[in-house]
Amino acid sequence: MQGGEPFGAVALEAPDANHVVRKHVAAVISRLSSSFGSAMEQPLYQWMADMLTGMQSARNGALVF
Repeated sequence: MQGGEPFGAVALEAPDANHVVRKHVAAVISRLSSSFGSAMEQPLYQWMADMLTGMQSARNGALVF
Protein backbone atom coordinates (compact mmCIF):
# COMPACT_ATOMS: atom_id res chain seq x y z
CA MET A 1 0.00 0.00 0.00
CA GLN A 2 1.13 3.51 -0.65
CA GLY A 3 -0.44 6.93 -0.54
CA GLY A 4 -3.36 7.93 1.63
CA GLU A 5 -1.91 11.31 2.56
CA PRO A 6 -4.63 13.98 2.40
CA PHE A 7 -4.11 16.84 -0.05
CA GLY A 8 -6.30 19.93 -0.05
CA ALA A 9 -6.79 22.54 -2.75
CA VAL A 10 -6.95 26.10 -1.39
CA ALA A 11 -9.78 28.32 -2.62
CA LEU A 12 -9.64 32.11 -2.41
CA GLU A 13 -12.82 34.06 -1.70
CA ALA A 14 -13.53 37.50 -3.10
CA PRO A 15 -12.11 40.37 -1.02
CA ASP A 16 -14.50 41.66 1.64
CA ALA A 17 -15.20 45.31 2.48
CA ASN A 18 -11.87 45.53 4.31
CA HIS A 19 -9.99 44.06 1.31
CA VAL A 20 -9.30 40.86 3.20
CA VAL A 21 -9.11 37.74 1.03
CA ARG A 22 -10.22 34.73 3.00
CA LYS A 23 -8.97 31.23 2.15
CA HIS A 24 -10.41 27.81 2.82
CA VAL A 25 -9.80 24.23 1.77
CA ALA A 26 -12.08 23.55 -1.21
CA ALA A 27 -11.66 19.79 -1.53
CA VAL A 28 -9.59 17.13 0.17
CA ILE A 29 -8.21 14.32 -1.95
CA SER A 30 -6.50 11.22 -0.65
CA ARG A 31 -5.12 8.81 -3.24
CA LEU A 32 -4.37 5.28 -2.15
CA SER A 33 -2.92 2.53 -4.30
CA SER A 34 -2.22 -1.09 -3.58
CA SER A 35 -0.81 -4.14 -5.29
CA PHE A 36 -1.48 -7.78 -4.59
CA GLY A 37 0.26 -11.03 -5.34
CA SER A 38 -1.27 -14.12 -6.90
CA ALA A 39 -1.93 -15.82 -3.55
CA MET A 40 -4.95 -13.70 -2.59
CA GLU A 41 -8.00 -15.15 -0.87
CA GLN A 42 -11.28 -15.47 -2.82
CA PRO A 43 -13.07 -12.59 -1.01
CA LEU A 44 -10.41 -10.12 -2.19
CA TYR A 45 -10.70 -11.39 -5.79
CA GLN A 46 -14.49 -11.01 -5.57
CA TRP A 47 -14.24 -7.49 -4.13
CA MET A 48 -11.97 -6.44 -7.01
CA ALA A 49 -14.26 -8.08 -9.60
CA ASP A 50 -17.31 -6.31 -8.12
CA MET A 51 -15.51 -2.96 -8.26
CA LEU A 52 -14.58 -3.45 -11.93
CA THR A 53 -18.20 -4.19 -12.83
CA GLY A 54 -19.50 -1.09 -11.00
CA MET A 55 -20.88 -2.91 -7.96
CA GLN A 56 -18.78 -1.17 -5.31
CA SER A 57 -19.43 -2.12 -1.71
CA ALA A 58 -18.02 -0.65 1.47
CA ARG A 59 -15.53 -2.73 3.44
CA ASN A 60 -13.63 -2.21 6.64
CA GLY A 61 -10.51 -3.84 7.93
CA ALA A 62 -6.87 -3.28 8.68
CA LEU A 63 -3.60 -3.29 6.78
CA VAL A 64 -1.05 -5.43 8.54
CA PHE A 65 2.58 -5.27 7.44
